[in-house]
Amino acid sequence: MNKLFLCFILLLVACSDNNAQIKFDDKLLTDTGHNIKEDSSTIKKHHNTILCTGWYYIVDVESGFKRQLDKSSDTFFIYPKPIVIAANFTKLEIYESNESEEKYIGMTMRLDEIGTENWSVATGKSIGKQLAFILDNRLLYVAKVNSQITAGITALNRGGYSRVELDNFKKIIESEK
Repeated sequence: MNKLFLCFILLLVACSDNNAQIKFDDKLLTDTGHNIKEDSSTIKKHHNTILCTGWYYIVDVESGFKRQLDKSSDTFFIYPKPIVIAANFTKLEIYESNESEEKYIGMTMRLDEIGTENWSVATGKSIGKQLAFILDNRLLYVAKVNSQITAGITALNRGGYSRVELDNFKKIIESEK
């Protein structure tokens, strides 16, 4: 319960100031149009802090939270304030795709009204950039944003995960609501 409350507070703080600027290591950066004032020492102090389940911005500076992509050697720096969290997911569905030669399994995540709005703004400001999905403090997925998504749906469709793994991810997310 305390984790959920903390994640909810983080979400509220992340969404409360859409016009601030992100400050890392005394450099003023604009992260996909979101402007959040942060003291660089605060970011460094919490470098190893646990990130709650949800979608995050990826930043290009080493003072973000460093995470290695699951089942990969690639590393990314994550801005610690979530865009949407597990509490914003209203329905999770595991699906199979037969669109290409190889069949793959993924999971769609439907969002509540607040999540839909936050996701729409984030994807609109992140076209051509990447967003990160964190689960259980692990970076599971990095998605390139090709267009704004206004329908309130996101997905974990990286491939490489079995149905058993996706079922486990679904259970974890549902337990965090």
